[in-house]
Amino acid sequence: PSNRDTRGEAQRLYKAKEYRAAIVSAVTYLEGALRKLFRLSDDTRHLSLNGMIKSAYTRELISADMLPQILEWIQIRNGIVHSKEGLAVTSKIAKRIVDGVVKIVKGFPKDGD
Repeated sequence: PSNRDTRGEAQRLYKAKEYRAAIVSAVTYLEGALRKLFRLSDDTRHLSLNGMIKSAYTRELISADMLPQILEWIQIRNGIVHSKEGLAVTSKIAKRIVDGVVKIVKGFPKDGD
């Protein structure tokens, strides 16, 4: 699926009150957008998600105030994926992550910028 489809999936899952799945989908969307952004750069080809985020921060694609939030979102996603069944995910948390990721990715340069 295209990155736009992934963004839409996160938003659809949120609206369906599938908050855990929406968070996983949103972080997957962020990861896909970062991979696309860095696809021509050899130094980022093998970076982890955290590595790509730090690289995006270094390149001023992610602001200093957003960096700790994004890292927190990844921790929440990891807690969901690595089956912390009791991890409480509220509508408010899911909305903050889904909307935050969409806003960040919208700020990334488009092809040719």
